[in-house]
Amino acid sequence: MLSIKNTGLALSLIAISVPSFSEELSPIIVTATRSAQSLVTTPSSISIITSEDIEQSGATQLIEVLNSQASIQINDLYGTGSRASVSMRGFADNAKTNVQILVNGRRLNNPDLAAADLSGISLKDVKQIEIIHGSAGTLFGDQAVGGVINIITKTPEKSSSYVQVEAGSYKRRNLRASISNKKGNLSYRFSVEDLKSDNYREHNEQDYQNILGRIDYENKNVHVFSDYQVINEEIELPGSLSKAQMLADPRQIGSTPNDENDSTTEIIRLGIKTAVTSNWNFESEITYRDSEIKGKNFGSDFTQDRDHVALTPRFIGALPNSYGDSLITIGIDHNIYNYEIASPFVNTIAKEETSAIYAQFVIPVSEKITTTFGGRYAQVKDNITDPTAFPTGIELDDNVSVFEAGISFQLSSNSRLFARIDENFRFAKIDENTYTSPGIVGLKTQEGKSLEIGGEWKNSTSAFNVTAYSLELDNEIEFDSAAPSPGFFPGANANLDPTTRVGLTLEGKHKFTSAFDLNAQYSYIDGTFEGGTYDGKKIPFVATNNLTVNAHYKFSKNWSTYAEARYTSERYQASDYANTRDQLPSLTVLNIQVQHKVNNWLTSLRINNLGDKKYASYATFDGYYPAPERNVAVKVRYNF
Repeated sequence: MLSIKNTGLALSLIAISVPSFSEELSPIIVTATRSAQSLVTTPSSISIITSEDIEQSGATQLIEVLNSQASIQINDLYGTGSRASVSMRGFADNAKTNVQILVNGRRLNNPDLAAADLSGISLKDVKQIEIIHGSAGTLFGDQAVGGVINIITKTPEKSSSYVQVEAGSYKRRNLRASISNKKGNLSYRFSVEDLKSDNYREHNEQDYQNILGRIDYENKNVHVFSDYQVINEEIELPGSLSKAQMLADPRQIGSTPNDENDSTTEIIRLGIKTAVTSNWNFESEITYRDSEIKGKNFGSDFTQDRDHVALTPRFIGALPNSYGDSLITIGIDHNIYNYEIASPFVNTIAKEETSAIYAQFVIPVSEKITTTFGGRYAQVKDNITDPTAFPTGIELDDNVSVFEAGISFQLSSNSRLFARIDENFRFAKIDENTYTSPGIVGLKTQEGKSLEIGGEWKNSTSAFNVTAYSLELDNEIEFDSAAPSPGFFPGANANLDPTTRVGLTLEGKHKFTSAFDLNAQYSYIDGTFEGGTYDGKKIPFVATNNLTVNAHYKFSKNWSTYAEARYTSERYQASDYANTRDQLPSLTVLNIQVQHKVNNWLTSLRINNLGDKKYASYATFDGYYPAPERNVAVKVRYNF
């Protein structure tokens, strides 16, 4: 297969991070170039959360892992992960449409406003999580505005199996099991999870199953793989509370006492990686995802169907020059979505097709300097029939081009500086286009520009990095509760006046001894409107200051502990563009975990919200969504 050298320096143009101190070798990174690259001799250019990091934390859900990052804000309505969205670089209700969520490079983002289903990702399957901080419009296209999160699942590498049992607060009980094997060129992995929980709120019972199977064939020239996943979830949705209700009893049933969602999702993926020549590889995946949902929304029955076909072929070349290999990536992304929803409020049938071609070039121009540049052309076509907005049907289409450029300078073996510019975009969602103010037919494509400058330093025991950025957006798409309404609810989806987000991220890590290490992350975001009705107002539901501190201490051969604290400053309620409603107060939440390992057994105890803080994780014009109080999870695992 193709060998690619000396590319890690240039990958720093996309993001910066420091590998976990537990890693003796730098990991393989996929997300930075959309192909697996080994960064053994150069710093990692993308934040990585490994399976070892996840195990040390004792986390039981993906949102708990992501919440440990100061640069990420989680908007989780019920604390279950089922209705959570991820915000990076200062987004509020539209966070779910401005951060791209991937599993092995496969999009989880939907053609409508529903957030990517984070509950469909079981931690039992996660090998590592790769996070691009900031815009990645060239490589990943639509919605890669605030960042990209790619969850890499485990591949079958050897004969192994385990069974894990969890129990916790709110009658939580969870069974996880996995088996994998590899013989010669053929390998397989199979895993299953079964979760039941009453959850924190009344009328929030959850019944969840996740089954995943994968098979691989690999020789020195070709790697073919396929996986199949089924996810079933039944969950009750209690809705929001008024402030008085939340203060009186945050666990009570709220505004939607009969709402529920029953969903079934099937995913099939086929992929190939092969050497075309000694300098070129070809990689491609084709994915089919089908989601069928039925339930009650505001007390009324509804059904919703989505299916998604994605084809992502690309060529990756390594062309030698005087200073190493130039890395070239050329690819196509093609997505077809079919979408249908039926309820008393809305009846929409739609098909969306997006196509894009992109190229990226990573070229070392001296022993210390590497440049990156590239571009993407993308187009979208929507065919929508909606009895209220488009009773006879309509075709909406648009196209956009974006570019990136950057430079990385290696000061020494321990330090470097970088600067980059990246353009980004997102197309309007199907249901955004069906609920606009009278006279508006089709929302404009959101377009933006991200500027970044930063640097890092590290040695064998310490690391520090800093990034400063600005993100300017035109025609940002969001629901504006003050816009003229087309009907059912106040407000409408709209193109906002220009917005600017200016920010700074800092991370420091130090390994005091072989048994104790400490990590601190700080994120500053100042997001404001530039002109129009809300000129000078703060972007709502974006905390200006976020700080996380976590520590891991192994106090004997078998015992270890982990603690994390997260501070979030005050923020305006979501959709409060005028900045007139009560702010959510600042908050510090502490989580701890104690773990014991002996032979093939692992036992852990995790306590979330140790201080038993009572707060709302989300608030908007329709009310407050209380977060869980102190809760406990115990797990026992046996490795065969």
